[in-house]
Amino acid sequence: MKTNQSKLAACLLLVAITVGCMPPEPQEVVVYTALDQEFSQPIFERFTRETGIAVLPKFDTESTKTVALANAIIAERKRTRCDLFWNNEILNSLRLEREGLLAVYRSPLAENFPAMYRSADGRWHGFAARARVLLVNTDLVPESDRPTSIHDLADPRWKDRVGLAKPLFGTTATHAACLFAYWGDERAREFFLAVKENARIMAG
Repeated sequence: MKTNQSKLAACLLLVAITVGCMPPEPQEVVVYTALDQEFSQPIFERFTRETGIAVLPKFDTESTKTVALANAIIAERKRTRCDLFWNNEILNSLRLEREGLLAVYRSPLAENFPAMYRSADGRWHGFAARARVLLVNTDLVPESDRPTSIHDLADPRWKDRVGLAKPLFGTTATHAACLFAYWGDERAREFFLAVKENARIMAG
């Protein structure tokens, strides 16, 4: 009996030593990002070098961007995979907040940004801005004829000469939603119908 007890004690000691000597689980963070991989990947790699924490990114296609990632987070709500959602427009952040899918995080850097660009209770933080611009082929359009406003895109003289990102996804959808909120439904609908007559809608 004593021999068996000695063997058992030795086994437990061996197990304890083995468990105690096992390396810790590698640290990792899952990031869903709508930022293009060519720009976000170097940032992830630098973060890993500086912290030792591996980044497991989930990218998306150019045409669906933030919408598809937000839909994935909603679909996974009972078994969350995403630790950090890095997207490029606000509406889907607000959508996830309304769904109760964003956790509170008090970033130590949040105070560096105006309060209007972050959630009051720390559920999302805006840290960059985007400019909405018109790109003009200067070889084809003289300076005197160039559009100076999005209103010009509804002018029939630009028919088949205008390209527009599909206004159902990404920042173009946010821009469209803001115009509907600012102008009202009727005026915004008239504008987009006129633009639709002129423009070629791009996938991304």
